[in-house]
Amino acid sequence: PDDLARAPQAGSESANAASHADHDGEHPPAPFRISVLGPVRMWWRPSPDTAESEITAAFQPRIRELLVFLAVHPDGVSRETLIAALWPASPPEKTTNALNTSLTRLRRALTTATDGALSDVVLTGEGRYRLNPDHVDVDYHHFAAAVSERRAAANHHDRIAAYRRIVDSYTGPLADGLSTEWIETARESIRRDAIDAVAALARTLVEHDPQQTLDLLEIARAFDPHNELIYRDIMRLQERLGQLDAIPRTLTLLTTRLAEIDDRPTPQAIALAERLRRRHDGVEESLDERARERRRAG
Repeated sequence: PDDLARAPQAGSESANAASHADHDGEHPPAPFRISVLGPVRMWWRPSPDTAESEITAAFQPRIRELLVFLAVHPDGVSRETLIAALWPASPPEKTTNALNTSLTRLRRALTTATDGALSDVVLTGEGRYRLNPDHVDVDYHHFAAAVSERRAAANHHDRIAAYRRIVDSYTGPLADGLSTEWIETARESIRRDAIDAVAALARTLVEHDPQQTLDLLEIARAFDPHNELIYRDIMRLQERLGQLDAIPRTLTLLTTRLAEIDDRPTPQAIALAERLRRRHDGVEESLDERARERRRAG
């Protein structure tokens, strides 16, 4: 759809709850799993054959933030970068101690939550910190891998497959509910990658599968609930599919969402909803008139 195609494009370098099961059979799932797309959550699996249990409550909010920052830097991050993001206002003489204290608390919480089975998940070396991929599975890593596959795709089929993996692995805003300065840029960048993937799939499917395109636009609306352009495309497809009763509901939903940010639908969106309704009413009136003429002729 044209309006969605005009949405801002992502420039980021950026799994659903079942992503931890995406293994080739030769490598067992990591014992510690972190979900950062959506609310931050963590799970522990004592062994490959046992069910995992959630241990999010074992970690204080500050420790969760540390884990999220490391999670979105799979290749590692320098001490300076880590400190600047998590302790931007602290005096330099205190930041090193703050980082060391946080890492100690992380190890203590992890040891307690896993009954001593796992005591550390952070690798340090050459002045960089990163999560140990042998011990930690992160949903964002699956998402980032799909984004990389899309950029490296050499043909249309591979690109579409990568787009689907991006959409499937995006389960919500980065660390939803976490409010901190450093996260906003990363959150928006990741969200844009997800919206771009939905837009690309929609453009591919709109001609031969408008219903699936409509489903994709509903996903895009959930990703970006205040984007009026998406609602306009939804209304156009609803008219195309004959879902006319849904058009005013879509406009009402747009009105409600925009009110959350003290905004309102543009005159263009309101006019579009009215025009789609009138166009259908005109077709119905024309069909009724033809039926009456046939009855008179008969």
